[in-house]
This record gives sequence, structure tokens and C-alpha cells, in this order.
Amino acid sequence: MKKVNVRNKIVVSVIISSLFAALIAGLPLGSRKQSVRGGSLGIASAAEAPPKASLAKWSEFHEALAAGDQVDAQHVSNLHDELDGLDDLNDQTLIDPIWNKMSLKLPAHVDKEKVKADLFRFFKAVIVSQLDPQASDLENIRSNADYRAALQAISAAAGQPSLTLEDFLIFLYGDGNSRKGLEGTVREEIRNMDPFSLMALTQEREKVNDLLFSELKEVLGLSSDYQVSRVFRNLGVTALNVQEMLQSFGNRLQLDTDAFVGIAVAYMRSNVKTTYRIAHYDGNVTDGRIYHYDLGLFGAYVLPDQLDWSKRSGSSDLKVFPRGGMELVYPAASAEALIQVNLLHPYGGPDKVILEKEMRHSHSFAGFPEEPFFARMGKLYGKLEEGPPSDLSNVRSLQEEWAALDVNSNLQLIDPIWNKLAIRFTAAQAEGMRMALFQLLKETAGLYFDPQEARLDAIRTNADYKLLLNNIIPVYSNGADQLLILLFGDDAARGGVQGEWLGLLAGQSPQDLIALLHNEEKRKQLLRSAIDTVFSESDDGQQTTYFYALGSALKQRGVTTEDLLSVLSSFEDKLAHSESAASAMLSAYFRSETQETAIISDDGLKHAYALSVLGKSIPAELLTWSKVSGSDAVTVMPDGVVTIPPYTPEVSAVIQAKAISSDGQAESILFQKEVTLKAADTGSGPAIPALLLERMNRLHEAIAAGGSQSVQNIHAAQEEIAGLDDNEMQFLIDPIWNKISENLPASVDAVPLKTSLFRLIKAAGALQYDPQASQLMAMLANPEYQAALAMLTEAGGGPDVTIENMAAFLYGDGSQAKGIEGTVRDMLAAKKPKEITALFANKKAASSLINQALTEVLQQSDRYALSEWFHGLGITAADWQAVSLGFQQALEKEKPAMHAWLMAYIRSEVQETVTISDNGTKHQYRLSVLGAELPSAFVKWIKLSGDQAVNVKLNGTVTLSNKQTSGRAVIQAVWLNASGGNAKVIFQKEVELVKETE
Repeated sequence: MKKVNVRNKIVVSVIISSLFAALIAGLPLGSRKQSVRGGSLGIASAAEAPPKASLAKWSEFHEALAAGDQVDAQHVSNLHDELDGLDDLNDQTLIDPIWNKMSLKLPAHVDKEKVKADLFRFFKAVIVSQLDPQASDLENIRSNADYRAALQAISAAAGQPSLTLEDFLIFLYGDGNSRKGLEGTVREEIRNMDPFSLMALTQEREKVNDLLFSELKEVLGLSSDYQVSRVFRNLGVTALNVQEMLQSFGNRLQLDTDAFVGIAVAYMRSNVKTTYRIAHYDGNVTDGRIYHYDLGLFGAYVLPDQLDWSKRSGSSDLKVFPRGGMELVYPAASAEALIQVNLLHPYGGPDKVILEKEMRHSHSFAGFPEEPFFARMGKLYGKLEEGPPSDLSNVRSLQEEWAALDVNSNLQLIDPIWNKLAIRFTAAQAEGMRMALFQLLKETAGLYFDPQEARLDAIRTNADYKLLLNNIIPVYSNGADQLLILLFGDDAARGGVQGEWLGLLAGQSPQDLIALLHNEEKRKQLLRSAIDTVFSESDDGQQTTYFYALGSALKQRGVTTEDLLSVLSSFEDKLAHSESAASAMLSAYFRSETQETAIISDDGLKHAYALSVLGKSIPAELLTWSKVSGSDAVTVMPDGVVTIPPYTPEVSAVIQAKAISSDGQAESILFQKEVTLKAADTGSGPAIPALLLERMNRLHEAIAAGGSQSVQNIHAAQEEIAGLDDNEMQFLIDPIWNKISENLPASVDAVPLKTSLFRLIKAAGALQYDPQASQLMAMLANPEYQAALAMLTEAGGGPDVTIENMAAFLYGDGSQAKGIEGTVRDMLAAKKPKEITALFANKKAASSLINQALTEVLQQSDRYALSEWFHGLGITAADWQAVSLGFQQALEKEKPAMHAWLMAYIRSEVQETVTISDNGTKHQYRLSVLGAELPSAFVKWIKLSGDQAVNVKLNGTVTLSNKQTSGRAVIQAVWLNASGGNAKVIFQKEVELVKETE
């Protein structure tokens, strides 16, 4: 039997759970005044908007894995299957090192066995999802009601807002801003390594172990930054406990050791970069043909002795040497080849490919490659034409203005450059060469806005241009090509001003990229940097590294970046559309480099879109989405969520995303595409709409957050309803049954049908207090209920009525139909806090509210199939109210359950607003419910626990004593029942106050 070092095995579990998947992007770090939505007690986020996961890095890892050794990929696939096969019952002990700490904090009423089982399944699902490139897996985890309930339970025990999948992703991968997460912390540590430490990391698994556990301890210690760290800290879970849990997984798994190398190498492949050095031009045509490549992992330099470079295929004019050297064979002007780089013996095993790339090299004497240039510009102009008509109009207007520039009246525009070059020409030549320079610059720069082959040919063949350039760079016979390369690059080593500028764009943050669309000054700053790079000298102070022969010649004659920018600025002053056209071209370029990702719900009813530009995930708050055209059934939300109602056949719409300027005044189209949505045939019975499921989960969490008494009141009412005798209590539904029975065909046996209808109404009545997905699905799939409705449909004489129709009638369809539950919610939103409070003491008023909602829904026969059916039978709102009253009179435990239900509704709709003083020592909290701010007379704030330095006043003012620089406390808000009942807890969270330094 193969002996496996346990210390080496457990690192795989750490890598699986921390080194691959989506980097979180675009989460704002918060401002002084923020409004936060809370789902229930402890659900209000600690001044954070819900983040969105970007799956770009996750996809990069899986692409790198697929492109590597297929044996490695199979090992990883085997590990995925082994993890997925862990037994949900017998393997729960794997999480004991952290569960033993958590369980000590859970209150007595919590079902600890269920919470542990669901928590284990959550951890397993998260780990397994990282090894399977299916974005829908993450969406399934997000929406799983059992996982959410388990996370809510342990978070409440910690006095914290409910943990979510996003909190774990931020803990693991950061938020794209200041919080780097475990992956980002590891990445930064590697980036700062010296080459020998990096070599050890790629050869010794023990070093990987040490690094990961060191960084894990660091991130778990940052409880001010990570919700996971805060919850774990408050529950007493330490880094050692987490390490012991990973140790348990490592001991249990048998296939993780084989998968280790594949995982590690794929991670390296997704984070590899190359740089190169080129011999300097000194006038010898055989010079400048030797290239030396270096390779970096995570930004850290890899020793050449660890690598083996080779040529897989390509031109014989390009030689490749094992340690990264390449030579362009004389007299070839350019050559291409597929290059492969192997990492030698990682972790004692065989060599592994970590880079495979097509490379092209050209000599400084090579001509300008027009085919790649026109292909690149053709793609750009294609995206320009796909954009708003105003963008294309602005560019065409600039083309006209550019063409109209008269050489005789505008010669002075080029003087900053001409004055440095004039000495090269005789007095007889000067005037003609000055005009030639003007025309050459005008025609060459004009290629960017109007890339025509005829214009390029004219530049190359013009005799005056040749004479001018031969005086500047006499060694070259293709001076015009050198100018073109200086501006647009050679599609190889030399990027030109355009290539350098695009490279600088790629290094910008998502926020800065969007700002460039609307900020001319920032665009000019990047252009200045690009020109400086082209003009820059090599490390040893000699001529330019990238062989810009014309750039070198211009520098020798005293032409500077400032001279070029001055000429450009003078031209722009003459052109009314220069700024708008530049913005249009940049917007088109961004569109050409934009990639969308869509997380599609299992039921097919929701597509959640996100964008990345130049590989950078664009934060949701920088975008606004809309529908351009298409089916009325398609709804597009501003945050990129596209939905259709349940059971919708295949429909399409053109959706669009615009980038918003920082002041909100300007927009630019980044993305437009026709998308198709179709309700999925899951083959497993009816699906619950995602929006309805979210609302149900939020209400369920709010009920649980009300405490054990509220939960007991709800359960008592449900049990009482379920316990109503099916035979003796059937008379309760007589007000509607009497009308149904009159219309039944003679062939129908009315006695069992009435019994089935009574059971169905009981099930729906019990479910309304605490709707849960499992119970609703059971009701929807119940064959007795389905058969009863099929027979009842015949009596109504209308379209078929299904259990789904009944669910929509009661709870809505997650879209336009709100159902009785959603209608009640809207009615509560329209009431004042005092009126809502009165409902807790007035059973008649609460019943009246529900009856009013019932009446409103019954009147909408065009929206609800059940309302149409009732209308056909002559069943009115009064009939249903009579049924409702009968049940209320028969039930003793309905009133306290109704109060608990109403309170849970309020709690699920609480929003927090906090205003923080400039020095950070005073936080003023306010709450609003259903959009209306609660008057201070209805809310009392208290401190449950925390530092003595933190004081909490009844009006929600939280202060830090002058002698302290920081402090924490758990604060709570209760709703004072003006009608004399008990106060109700509606909000709780841990807060931290930090005194700002002067």
C-alpha cells in the first residue's frame, strides 16, 4: 500500500477550497451614509451591499486544467467524484473540529442535528463546485433553503448577520478592492518571493502547506474585514480548528494526492506571464535578432534552470533555446512559432507544460504588417457600427474635419516638431519638407479614424515623404513603415504608441476604465505614458529596447514627448469632434473586449448577467441594464437580472448594458446582445419561481429570528390546522363547496372529492404561516390534490386549474402576479407604523386586511386562473371570507400565530440607515420598514453586549468614549407595541466604532 504523508495530503483540501474560482469584483467599500436591507434578525448586513461573484478566474483555472495534461485532469475529476460521494450522514464528523465549537453557542430550540447535517452538505457542495466548471452549481448553493437556514442558525448564535455563500467567496477570493481574501493574500505573498523561495514552493509540498496555513491564520484574524472571520471568532473557532477540519478531510480522501499536481500546475498556468529582452540596434543588420524570455508566476521571477523552452511547430527562421533564448535567423524579417514552456519536475514528478503560446518576432528592418492592422481596425469599426448612431456620426464628422484641414493655413500646428528637424534640410528644401511633414502626420494619424488601404499605399509611395524620412533615418529604406510601426506597432515585439496605450488600458482598474470613457484629461495622461514608453531608453542607457528606429532618430534630434503632445493638442483644437470621436472609439474598443457571463437558474426563468472588460470584472454599480427590444414576457432589471414568468415558452429579447460615469450624467454602451430564455423542463415536477423562493426563505428566516416563542406559535397553529378531522370538520368549506357541488357532473363521487378539497385547503392554510420550499413542493406534487383539481376543473367550465395555479393564487408567481401574500405585503407597505402596530392587538383588523387582499386577488380573473375558475362557479370573496371565519373560530392558536407571522413580515422588510460622524466615534442608526422610516417613538435601541467604551442610547445613537480608539458592541432594536403588547425584536447586529486619526 502506498504510504501518504498526511501533512502533504491536507494541502489539497486547502487548495481546493481556496485557490480556484471566482474573484469577487466591484463591491463598494461603503460610505458615510448607507442603507442596508435586512432579511430578519441579524440578517441586516454590516454596512455592505450584497456582492456578486465574478467567475472569470474560476473559468481561467478550468481552461488551464483542460489545456494541460489529460491525466492530471482525470485525477482532478476523480477527486471531484470522491468528494461528491462523501456520505452526508457518516462523514459529518469531518467538520467536528469547528462544529464542536459552534454547537456550544447554539440555543436549545435549534435542531442541532439538522444544522450540522446541512452545514456539512454546504461545505461539501462548495468544495465540489470548485472542481466542476458549472456556474449553475453556485446558484444552486445560493438558493438552497437548508443551507441558508444552517448558516442563519450559526450566525445568529454568533450575534452576526446571516452568512451567505458570497461571504465565503469573499473570505476565499476577496472583493476586488481592499479585501484580498485567502487567495489574494497567498498571491501577494508569492509575488514578493525571491526566485529561490518560489522554486522551493514549486518543488516541495511542505512549503505550500506552510504558506497556506500561515495566510489562512492571517485572514481568519481579520475579523473587521470578513464576515466569516467575525462569525468564527464569536463562535470560538480558531485557525487551528479550521486546519484540523482540513486535516480530517485529507485523512478521509484517497485520491487527493494524485490530484495535487494537476491542481497546482493548472493554477500556475492560469497565472503565468512572459517578458523579454532584445539586443540593441547599432546599425548592423544581424543585430537585434536575439531575444531572451523570462517567465513569471503570480508576478514573481522563475529561475531559468527550472524551465525548458521548446518550439512545437512553426517557422524554421525562429530558433528556440532551452533556457528561453530565441533567435530570428538572418536574413528573415519576421517569423512565427508555437512555443511551449515546461516546468521541470514539479513536486518530484514529470515535467509539466505551464505555457503554450503562438509568438511572432520581427526585425527592426521589417516592414509594417498591414494585414493584422486592418484586421484589428476592422474589428474595432465593426463594434463602432454596432454602437449608438451618435458614436458613428461623431467619428464620421471627425473624418470630414480631418480631411478638411488645409496645409497652407495650418502649418504652424507642427512647429514643435518641425523646429527640431529643420536643421536637416537646406533652405531650398525646408518649405517643401515642412509641408510634407504636415501631410505625412495628418495622413498617418488619420489612419486610426479612417483606416483605408488606399491611404496606406499613398503614405508608402509618396516621394516627398520618402525624401523627408530618408533625411531623418537614412539607414532605412522603408521610413514610412517605421513611422507606422512607431504609431501602430508591428504585431510582434513592438506595440507602438497604440499598443502601449492599449497595454496601459489593460492595467487600469474597472472604475478607471469606465472613467476614461468620459474623461479626456485621463485619456491624455495615458497617451503621454504610452509615448514616453515608446521613447524610453533601455536599462543600460543605450537605444530603445523595442527597436523604434524612427523614435530613436527623433530623440537624437531633440524631439520629445511634450513636442508630440503639443502638436496633437494643436490639431485637436481645430477639430470640434475630436473628444467625442475619441470617446466613441474607446467605447467601441471596450465593446470588442467585453465578455459576458450569465448564471442561469435551474428553472430557466432567470439569467443573471455580469460583464468583464479586458479581463476586469465591471462592478454592478457601474452598469445599468435595459431591454432594447423583444418579447414582452422578458423583464430586464438594472442590475443585469433577466427574467421570464413561469411556464413561458421560448422567448427572446435584445438586452443592453451601459457604463455610467461617476457623476451619473453620461452613459456608454458596452454590451448588446439578443438572448433567449425558456422555462426549463426539469422532469422533477413543478418548479418554484426564484423570486418567490427568495421571499419564502426570507420570511422563514425572519420567523426563526423572532425567537423560540414565535416559532412555537407558528408550529402550534400549523399542527392545529393539520389536526382538524377530515370528516367532522368538512363543514368549514361548505360556503364554497355548496356552489361547487351544484356544478359537478353526475359521474363524480362528491364525498371523496370534498374530502380531498378539504385536505388541500388545510395544507395551504398551514403552509401560509411559514411557507417552505419543501412543503410547497410536496403540495404541488401531491397526486391526490392534482386529481381533485382535475375533477373540479370540469365543474368550473373554464381552463384547467393546476396546483401551480393555486400556489400563484396564494403566494404569487415571482413576477407580475403577487398572490394573496404579496398583496398583503403591498397593503402593509401603504400603512403607517402606528397602523401596523395596531394589527397586533386587533384580530379583526388583521383578518380584515387578509380578506381585503383576498377580494383584490379574486377580482383579477385575467391574471389568476383560480380567480377565473371561482368566477365561473359563482364563488365570491364573501364565500371565501365565510370559510376563513369558520376556520378562525375553530382554531384556538390562530391569533398568536397571526401575530408572529405579521411580525416576521415586518422583520424581513427592515432596512438600516447609519450616519457616521467625521471622526467615526458616533453612529446614528435609523430603521425603515417597507420603505417608511420608523418614528423613534416606536423603536427602542439597547446594547446586548460589548465593550464598556461603547454606549447606546434609546434613540439609536451609538458613541465611543473619548479615551478609546475603537470599540465593539452588539446592538438591538425592538418595536414598542403601542397597543400594550410585548416589544418585538426587529433588528440586531454587531457594530464597530473606530476613531479616525487626524
